Amino acid sequence: MASPKSDNPIGRPSLYKPEYCDLVIEVMQQGLGLNSFAAAAGVSRRTVTEWMEVHSEFAEAVSRAKAFAASWYEMQQKKHVEVGGTSSQATLIVFGLTNLARTDWQSKAAIEVEHSGTISHMRDMSDAELEAIVSSAYLERK
Repeated sequence: MASPKSDNPIGRPSLYKPEYCDLVIEVMQQGLGLNSFAAAAGVSRRTVTEWMEVHSEFAEAVSRAKAFAASWYEMQQKKHVEVGGTSSQATLIVFGLTNLARTDWQSKAAIEVEHSGTISHMRDMSDAELEAIVSSAYLERK
């Protein structure tokens, strides 16, 4: 009789348990990260990443948990604005938000470049051509 097929056919059986979906949310609702969840589950952070790749329900739970953690940091930010706090606290809040909710809290620098004409390598240009470019750029800034 054949043995039942396993998600992990080689090596030790997985330590994954479906209840970890609830635990990851519970841990991260406190503003903690996946390392804290790994410690609570008694596994390495690498194992958590592997579970996310193998168990779609766990990956979805982690995604929701990250939203809860970002919400925790947003609440800390609101509290900081309302009652005050130290610059170190503000830095930690910004760090948490930019890492957990990049889409909403990313610092962006936009650079727009307008160009018309042909792009040449500077090494192929004559001194007169380079001087003309520098002069026109200088005049545009005035």
